[in-house]
Amino acid sequence: MEEQEEKVTEAQDEERIAYLTFDDGPQPITEELLNILAEYNAKATFFMLEPQMVKHKEIVERMVEEGHTLALHGVSHDKKQFYASQFSVINEMRQSQQTVKDITNVETVIIRTPFGSSPHMTPSYKDAVKKEGFILWDWNVDSRDWQFRGPEYISHTLLQVEEVVNRGENPVILLHDLISTVDFITVLLDELVEMGFVFKNIDEAMEPIELK
Repeated sequence: MEEQEEKVTEAQDEERIAYLTFDDGPQPITEELLNILAEYNAKATFFMLEPQMVKHKEIVERMVEEGHTLALHGVSHDKKQFYASQFSVINEMRQSQQTVKDITNVETVIIRTPFGSSPHMTPSYKDAVKKEGFILWDWNVDSRDWQFRGPEYISHTLLQVEEVVNRGENPVILLHDLISTVDFITVLLDELVEMGFVFKNIDEAMEPIELK
């Protein structure tokens, strides 16, 4: 009986983990985002574009200092250009990988392709990036913050979080380095904290989520 009670207590005490992921940065607003994340003791994963990293090197350095995960989102963010071939995908990721290393001396292999891996990343494309040592990540919660550009993205996100939790999964939330996202991010974080979530960053040992 005592053993059963202990197991129930452990299950109740087991923390819920949410993975906040931000695409397309860094931007000047990312500084404010990092300030907010620090207030919540929240770690995040930043899928960054190479030209933005070059423009905002000090922000990339700060991400490392504060324990966030640096990840790659390519260079062009142009569908036709990026997905032209396996080589174009790999070359953009290599270029952004080298930029991260030049700025921070961190060599990251975590990637997210523009607009997500489905349907553009065919099996042969996925095999190619895997052979290069990259780890491809998508998400299971799409905030659509880029579309709403306002607080509507919060309720849209929370509905999906509930669905993901009911499936027994940890939410991996797609967000962007946008002013409108940062304006309301504390509301989202407060709601998730109320639901019992802590915020951790993706690492290379984890099993990645891919869109079907």
